[in-house]
Amino acid sequence: MGARAVRSRAVRGLLASVSDNQTDGDGAAGDTVDLVVRGLTATMPSRWDPAVARTLHAATALALNSGDLNAARALRKAAGDCAAGALLDAEIALASGDLDAVTRLLPADEPAGAVDRLRTHAVRLGLAHRNGDTPALAALWPEAPALSAATEIDLYLLRPLAEFWQVAARLDDTASIDRHITAADRLLETLENPVSWAAPWHFAGVQAAVSARDTGLATERRRLLEGVAGRNARTSGLVTAARAWTALTFEPAGTTDDAQVADAVAALRLRGLDWEASRLAGIAALRTGDPGTSAGLLETARSVDADRRRPRPVDGLLTEREAEVARELLQGFTYREIGARLFISAKTVEHHVSRIRRRLDAGSRSELMAALRAAGYS
Repeated sequence: MGARAVRSRAVRGLLASVSDNQTDGDGAAGDTVDLVVRGLTATMPSRWDPAVARTLHAATALALNSGDLNAARALRKAAGDCAAGALLDAEIALASGDLDAVTRLLPADEPAGAVDRLRTHAVRLGLAHRNGDTPALAALWPEAPALSAATEIDLYLLRPLAEFWQVAARLDDTASIDRHITAADRLLETLENPVSWAAPWHFAGVQAAVSARDTGLATERRRLLEGVAGRNARTSGLVTAARAWTALTFEPAGTTDDAQVADAVAALRLRGLDWEASRLAGIAALRTGDPGTSAGLLETARSVDADRRRPRPVDGLLTEREAEVARELLQGFTYREIGARLFISAKTVEHHVSRIRRRLDAGSRSELMAALRAAGYS
């Protein structure tokens, strides 16, 4: 297959993400991301132009929206030493909650283009927000509305705009970017709310509502999230997290079910949102009236925080979902049992295992299991 044909697979994957009405587990979403990754990693050019850099940014945004950090890292690795690399590194680190890496990787120089300036500023704001650095937020925020006004928001810029939204809510200044939020909503509605793009956007809206203590906004954004995320088992975890987060924020202390919090933390971790998972567990610990439960939740928060700082066993070898399937395989579960545990069909599990075999060049089952153990998935 020629380079043009292979790269066209990436374009088809991006187009598929805009019309992704997935209903069978997360197989279609995973296949879409895989299609994009295979198309781009097989044909990364030696010389870069704006169109290629834009496609790489779009593909990475799709991978991060899908909670597939390994796919995002694989794209970045294939890109090599390119001008867009440092910013992509920082965006991936921010998504995974590795704040030390974000600090280290943020480009020192101001980017030339309006889009990259917007993305860079969003990472800076996201870092200050996650560090709880209110003075830094106050110093950085005034530039955000102007950057938004200078850039036409498209699907691939929803992630940086979501960072702006959450900071605006925290600083009680959403009025300065309301028109851009409305424009993003209209864009998604025009495209019939594609799951891969709409679900993370509406979840960001729930987070903004929590920061602003805005019950009405929380109800509206949760309704929108539930309307799109129910089509896909992977994104339905965002609904679980949104319900727990709003309950902890707006309902009386002690009324949130511990199992609901545990499910929400697990759902966030499943999507690589370890910082959010740690924060949710910490908030729940402060809200519970039972000392034993509080201690357990604090331990969970510390454990998640430690895990997100720990290096991953293999860089980009398997996607996040494939890694989950691999761990289940090593525990001895059947395809049907794995499907039930991960909320996907047994057939989808079979597809994942086939891809894992190809990635690891494993012929027999014993070779596959040995390769997985050697890779650190046990």
